[in-house]
Amino acid sequence: KKRKGLDEVFGNLSTILDGAYSLTYLNAEGQIAMIRDPIGFRPMCYLEKDGFFAGASESCALAPFSENGIKDVKPGEMILVENDSVEVKRYAKNEKTAHCMFEWVYFANPSSTMEQRNVYEVRWNLGKELAKHETLKTNKDDFIVVPVPDTSKPAADGYANELGLVSMEGLLRNRYIGRTFIENGSRYDMAKEKYSINKRIVKGKKVILVDDSIVRGTTSKALIDYLRKVGKPKEIHFRVSCPPLMFPCFYGIDMSTIDELIAPRCTDKKERYEPRDGDVSKEVVEKVRKELGLDSLQYQSLNGLVRSIGLEDGAKKLCMGCLVGKYPTEYGKVLLNKAIEQKGKSKTRTYA
Repeated sequence: KKRKGLDEVFGNLSTILDGAYSLTYLNAEGQIAMIRDPIGFRPMCYLEKDGFFAGASESCALAPFSENGIKDVKPGEMILVENDSVEVKRYAKNEKTAHCMFEWVYFANPSSTMEQRNVYEVRWNLGKELAKHETLKTNKDDFIVVPVPDTSKPAADGYANELGLVSMEGLLRNRYIGRTFIENGSRYDMAKEKYSINKRIVKGKKVILVDDSIVRGTTSKALIDYLRKVGKPKEIHFRVSCPPLMFPCFYGIDMSTIDELIAPRCTDKKERYEPRDGDVSKEVVEKVRKELGLDSLQYQSLNGLVRSIGLEDGAKKLCMGCLVGKYPTEYGKVLLNKAIEQKGKSKTRTYA
């Protein structure tokens, strides 16, 4: 019986798998294959030059080997390396694309480029978009922009630049503390350990904090309380470069149940579990503001997010399931229904 090629093997596998996956395969015959899922949730790229081959999830890992020539693996493609040859093969149809928007907002290295969109530039654009809708009457004497380290700095700089304000590091991060939104234990205590406050920068100022997202709100609340107590600013305003997270992620990110997320908690129960088409209401934002103890709060708009990323087909090429509750795969929809069934059970993961 004729042996099946790897493209056929992984093609058959793709009809069973549902969701985000990036695979690297090595067999005893020395064949190496890199496989990106047919929808392209996560980034994948490769470099082939002068007999050298390397692959990675992000281009920043390959940049030391070459100044150019790094290519994206397209959704549904595999890179097959064997017998000193490199071949790009399609193993599955790419009927639709859903790149994770959160890669550009938070996860990816700012020096990486994904789908021809540089991550740093996207984050700068997110800050500019926030600034375009600013309602505060700002000035250089009273206001200062402070990024929440580290992923928010490009957005904070873009925001400040657009408004003619100064962006300064009023918060400094302790490098030995991990990502609090995916850690166990007391997030309140961890938040205080995570940051030190540059008091000379923030004291007596109207501080505009720029962060990439608010998940549960616990870390943000702890940070805001800590900043008020130690930094003694005159006011604290919060600007978020991502729209409110309203639903869990089912594609590889250990995100909360619906009831644990702060924005849904501040949403009327009749609307909390319903997929949405537009931005959350001003009433929801106001409830979040009060819960966090802020002088003002502004989130990124859905359209602003799409414009900032700047893909040719806009929202049609992005996964925004955690923002709007509309998931690009069938099992994502199944898990959403499961999450809704589990409402009120805040400690139960949907996929547990």
